[in-house]
Order: sequence, then structure tokens, then C-alpha cells
Amino acid sequence: MSTSPQLKGVAQNVNDSIRTNETSLTHLEEQIDALTDALVSVNSDPIEMQAVYEEERAKLLHDISQKNQLLNKTLEELKDTEQLHQKEIEMLHERNRLEKDSLVDQLRTSQAELVEYYSRIDLMECETERLEWELSRADEKYKRQNENLIDQNNALMHALQDEQNKSRDVIEDLERSLQTVP
Repeated sequence: MSTSPQLKGVAQNVNDSIRTNETSLTHLEEQIDALTDALVSVNSDPIEMQAVYEEERAKLLHDISQKNQLLNKTLEELKDTEQLHQKEIEMLHERNRLEKDSLVDQLRTSQAELVEYYSRIDLMECETERLEWELSRADEKYKRQNENLIDQNNALMHALQDEQNKSRDVIEDLERSLQTVP
């Protein structure tokens, strides 16, 4: 389990405080011993001084023990907090993985839809090209038919004109013949 740098720093500070307290205890014990030796050397009652020394020493040991217990409790709380943070980090990693998987699935679906869309576009373009070709052929066919109809119409108009001319000639001939008949 990896620990966060911040929690490691706090835990290191707690451990340093415990070591400092232990060093302070040792230093205080040395001072008490020195004071005891000094008092004994000035003709103090050694038994009374020993009792005072033991009482002071017991108080100091009790204070240091309480501080150490508090520091140990704080260290345990930090370890528990670190475990909670680690679980939260693991849950966040899992959530991120699930979200990433979901996004990858959405991306794949979108890509498949895009491929299908482009396939449809390609089919529609092919169909459009085919229809344009058919339209072009039909247009050419109708142009030819129209030209043929125009030619036929022109031929019929000429034939009609010829017939009208013939009819007029016949009518004129008949009118002349009628005028010559008494």
C-alpha cells in the first residue's frame, strides 16, 4: 500500500516527537541524577533526596508516558486515516477505470455508427451517380425523340403545305374551269 507524502510527513513528525520525548526523558533523568548528586554532596539527607528524586522521576515518566501514548494514538489514527485514503484512492481508480471503459465503449459505438453512416453516404453517392447516369440517358433519349418529333412535325407541315398548295391549285383550276364553262 503506498502512502501519501503528506501522511508520511505527519507520521515522521509523530515518530520524531516520540524520539524527542524519549531523548528528553533521558536528559531529564541525567539532570535529576546530577541534582541528586549535588544535593548529596552538600550533606543533604540522601534518603529524602532519593524519595524526592523517585517522586519527580515518576512524575516525569508519567508525563512522558502520557505524551507517548497520545503520540502513539495519533500515529494509529494517522495510519487509519491513511488506510481510508488508500481505499478512497482505490475506489477512485476503479470508478475512473469504469468511466474510461464506458467512454471507450461509447467511442467504439460512435465509431461503428460513423462507419455505418459513411457506408450509407457511399451507397447514396453510388445511387446518385446511377440516377444521374439514367437521367442523362433518359434526357438524351427524350432529346432524340423530341428531335424526331420535330422532324416528323416539320415533314408533316411540309406535306400539309404541299397538300394545301395542291388543293389551292385544284381549287384555282376548278374556278378557272367554272369561269370558262357557259
